[in-house]
Amino acid sequence: MEEKLSIRVNIADRYYPLKIESEDEEKIRKAAKLINDKVSQYKTKYADKDIQDSMAMAALQFVIRLIEMEE
Repeated sequence: MEEKLSIRVNIADRYYPLKIESEDEEKIRKAAKLINDKVSQYKTKYADKDIQDSMAMAALQFVIRLIEMEE
C-alpha cells in the first residue's frame, strides 16, 4: 500500500495541510491556484470587502459553472 503524500496548500493566504494520493497532487495544486486567482480578482474589484466575501463569490462562480456543466 502506497503512503499518502503530505502537502500544504495555500488558499487565500491560509495554509491547509493535506494527505493525498501522489497522483492527485497536480490536480489539487491547480485547483488551489484557480481559487487564488479568482479570489484575487474579487479582492481587486471589490477592495472595500473582506477576504470572506471574495472567497464566497469565487465559490459561487465555480459552483455555477459546475451546475451548468451538469445540465
